[in-house]
Amino acid sequence: MSKPAPPTSFRLRLSADLDKLEVQMNALLDASTIRYVNPNTPDSWYVVIGAADWGWGPSDDAQSHMRMDLSANYEEWMSRFATLLRRATPEISKKVKQADAATRKWLARNRSDTSIPQTIIEAKVVASRRFGVLREALRVLGEQGDMGLQVVPDTSALMGNPDLASYAVAVGSSGFTVRLLPHVLTEIDQLKDTGRTPEVRDRARAVTKRIKGLRDHGQLTAGVQLTKTILVVAETREPNFEFLPKWLDPSVPDDRILAGALELQAQHPAATVVLVASDMNIQNKAEVAGLPSVEPPELDGSR
Repeated sequence: MSKPAPPTSFRLRLSADLDKLEVQMNALLDASTIRYVNPNTPDSWYVVIGAADWGWGPSDDAQSHMRMDLSANYEEWMSRFATLLRRATPEISKKVKQADAATRKWLARNRSDTSIPQTIIEAKVVASRRFGVLREALRVLGEQGDMGLQVVPDTSALMGNPDLASYAVAVGSSGFTVRLLPHVLTEIDQLKDTGRTPEVRDRARAVTKRIKGLRDHGQLTAGVQLTKTILVVAETREPNFEFLPKWLDPSVPDDRILAGALELQAQHPAATVVLVASDMNIQNKAEVAGLPSVEPPELDGSR
């Protein structure tokens, strides 16, 4: 059996998607025109203060669709980038806000925008400079902390296979940290008593017993060595939804788990946070959020 490819990290996914956005922006600019729009003339009897010299030409249907697609993709990218941006210095935050505001103006084709240059070639240079600000901010923010692998199992993964050492097969690495989210542990605790079948309840008790057994080897909230290369940590911090994608709903269990994984990514920007889940819905949401996900390995009946 071939070894699975290493998962693409959150920051590398952001970087690749930013490159795609810049390609989209250049295509939009190639389809655009710039014309002289300053209403002030030598024989005018009035003067418009602060009037722009150059403005965008009219948009046809094809160009309007390009703008709408790029605007949606850009908004989605910024919502993911915000996960890391909360750690930015005031200087980085200021530069990103300025580049972001200027880019949004160009997408909206604001008539009062005075930043439009005389030619499309110059416009591409300006746009590239703005994307460069975002790219540099991502580089600086994405280099913070340990670059290790952080593995986050959801409830179904732990219920299906609580043998955390076997997850090495799924993530393609023998060295990683398993992060047990508070919401996942709460759900397993609830399943001990409210599981729909005796089998589910018994399985939840077995999972809980296995996790509690790790405490015999140390403080689980500080980290317990499962093997020489695998550390298990019980997280206690709940996710701060204020800095996470707005489509995440705190009342939805899958969204809380995904938010917890994104919170870990915010705490460890340089790390690769991988969600272990078998449910297709949370896998799809993880893909939209920019987090890699893998299927949990099948439980070896001999263990």
